[in-house]
Amino acid sequence: MTNKQQTIELLPCPFCGEAPILASGYNIEGAYISCTNQECCCMPQSDATATSNSDGSLNIDEAIGEVIEAWNTRATDKHLPALVEALEEISRWADRNYTQRLGDIAKKTLAALPPELRNN
Repeated sequence: MTNKQQTIELLPCPFCGEAPILASGYNIEGAYISCTNQECCCMPQSDATATSNSDGSLNIDEAIGEVIEAWNTRATDKHLPALVEALEEISRWADRNYTQRLGDIAKKTLAALPPELRNN
């Protein structure tokens, strides 16, 4: 791993706020970052496959850089109002049958947002 990559901090999980883990190596042929919180509503994961160097070895450092960039990319502020509105709509209309779990996920996600972003 290069010095630049060693100093890059991983943002917390965008859904639960927990710290993610980064795994990389030849056995997984690249790198991945994932949320490990079993209570997270989404448990997101980003991954990158290593490319081969001219000598046939894998370029793991490149995969690490790609996966860090992907994980740390977040929706821009201009998208947040539409996201909040959609989550609130799901939360309001979720019934007690099949969509109960979807409603719970929407409510959990809304609760994780800063109050100034929520409409209610």
